[in-house]
Amino acid sequence: MCAITNMRTICFFILGLLTELGSANTSVAKEWRGIKPLSSTRADVERLLGPSQQSTPYASFYNLPDEIAVVRFQAGPCDEFGLGWKVPVGTVINVGVIPKAKQLKEKFFSGSDFQAYKAESGFLYYSDQNGMSVETFKGIVTVLDYAPTAQEEVRRCPTFQECCFDFFPRLYEYEDISFEEERDRLDSYALNMKERMNRGVIVIYGPSSKARAQLMKRARRAQKYLAQKGGIEKHRVLVVDGGYKGRSTIELNLHSIGGLGSRVNLFPQLDPK
Repeated sequence: MCAITNMRTICFFILGLLTELGSANTSVAKEWRGIKPLSSTRADVERLLGPSQQSTPYASFYNLPDEIAVVRFQAGPCDEFGLGWKVPVGTVINVGVIPKAKQLKEKFFSGSDFQAYKAESGFLYYSDQNGMSVETFKGIVTVLDYAPTAQEEVRRCPTFQECCFDFFPRLYEYEDISFEEERDRLDSYALNMKERMNRGVIVIYGPSSKARAQLMKRARRAQKYLAQKGGIEKHRVLVVDGGYKGRSTIELNLHSIGGLGSRVNLFPQLDPK
């Protein structure tokens, strides 16, 4: 069964860094490989990283030896485009990064350089000064997000400031289908992931921990298929236990790598006692 439905949330951690650079009243955007939001240009990115594997007016995709990165650009002026920032077309507005090596959140913050906020299903750490956030899953860093600082919010396009956005990440949902049927969905999933420069989050649900353990094996098989047949880097797909549900179900979700639509938040239901 295929479905596009409202966004569900997963028990993830978001970490943010508060790094003071310069005076106490000045915040400076965190850089990644010399690339700085609202300052660097597409030409700077290509000079530092070389040609991208995929590029549009909105973003460039890089599959580097130790990281996967999506660099996003301002694609049009505020009065025409309506979204983004008051910067020249082609200016970097965000960088999303997936580390390929296992890294712990402690690498990215220490002492009092961050503020922690406890969410309902985990901990939410975020920065409103230097624009950097770090997402972890089971203690391992899964996404780094480099964005403009809180003080730079005044540079957002007015239309963006006045709007709110909903994201619908679920591409497919299915239950007990044959592998041939599942393969068709996975092929489409991989194609969409590539075209959109997204990452994948496969969520499994089931009526018991035993049922979910079996589904987890199937989800791992899907993850392996995406890597071997779909050409999707293994670090680009997460497999998550979504908790209790009356029927065994698998969801194939798409999320951006950093930027809007990156955060994956789900509050799983516990198994009935």
